[in-house]
Amino acid sequence: MNQVKHIRAGALSTTLVVSTLMLLGVLAVISLWNMDMLIFSRTQYIKSQRANIESAYLLYSTYPEIFVYGKNEYALFEGAPSSEVIVEREWWGLYELVLVTGRDAAFHQTRLIGLREPSKDGACFYHPENYMSVTLSGNTNMLTKAYLPVNGFIYGQMSSEFFSGQEAEPLQMRHAETRLPQPMAEALAAIDSIYSLTPVHRLSSENFSVPFYRNESAVLFASGNIRNCELLGKIVIMGDHLSIDSTCRFNDIIMVCTTLTIEEGFEGTIQVFASDSVIIRSDVRLLYPSGIYSQNMVRLSDNSEINGYIIVNPPEEAEITKPHYLSTRKSLVRGFVYVNGNAHLQGIVSGSVFVKDAVYYAPQGYYRGMLHDFTLLENSEAAYPVWLDNGKRREVKWLS
Repeated sequence: MNQVKHIRAGALSTTLVVSTLMLLGVLAVISLWNMDMLIFSRTQYIKSQRANIESAYLLYSTYPEIFVYGKNEYALFEGAPSSEVIVEREWWGLYELVLVTGRDAAFHQTRLIGLREPSKDGACFYHPENYMSVTLSGNTNMLTKAYLPVNGFIYGQMSSEFFSGQEAEPLQMRHAETRLPQPMAEALAAIDSIYSLTPVHRLSSENFSVPFYRNESAVLFASGNIRNCELLGKIVIMGDHLSIDSTCRFNDIIMVCTTLTIEEGFEGTIQVFASDSVIIRSDVRLLYPSGIYSQNMVRLSDNSEINGYIIVNPPEEAEITKPHYLSTRKSLVRGFVYVNGNAHLQGIVSGSVFVKDAVYYAPQGYYRGMLHDFTLLENSEAAYPVWLDNGKRREVKWLS
């Protein structure tokens, strides 16, 4: 005989509670799995967008000739819409501003770009053929390859100072052409466009910044002595005879003027374009990547430090008695020096030097074809201005 088993009424509610808890647990596990998949997918998407931006910069640095100035739309991988990027290229002084935006506009990066090497000849000392020689005296050390007149380096003396530096190896010397390498037409056009800018407002604010991302540059007029001023970003200051001192804080701006005097103690990042001259007092530090372009003359003082480039490009040939570039024994340049004229070279340059005529100006007169107390070092890490060549690029810095 079958026995009837009775289930207590409270068991039903317990079963419902347990079942509900088990269902909630399953749903929680599914939600966590979905959330993990969502986070993983988002992380992979962010990584792929950032990788696309890095790949675009690598492509640009290696093959800049395939990109025009302005806007370039490019698919990194054929048939992969997610790899599409926009590369926007423009001049900023004698460097390039390159903005890369991913398929998602939220992912973008702006960088300042220069050259890996200043010219097809690489980083070197270049003095064109003039059927003379280059005399080294004092503590002069030429530690890079050198393109020289047919007679090469000879070792001499200045007054009672005999040559005391390191002699150049014969293998590092090469024969130069009769003409100094000339700047690219695009670089000259970029400089012309800088000089043709028109100021919109007068510089009045003590603190002013303009981000580089998709912004037009702010072109401001200034006059006389600029003091107690902090400027950051895509800003162009234009004026006539200007001076700045140690109370100024400048970062990545451009200055366009007739003459500029940088007073003692100034430290900042600027590119200067002067139609006449630039005077740099003692204890000035122009931080990387700075630059000076002058159509007449640049003078460095003791303990001045320039990180970037110095270019002097006179429109007409001058007499040998007129110096276009003067540096001192305690000056330092890291980067590029180009003087299409008469260059009094002293101190240290870590990078590359191109001069039409090396001239030592002494109190008692001038000595053509002489370097005295000058050291040139190799620098494989510098990013050079886009001046002599349109070759492979190197990142200078990231910009906000």
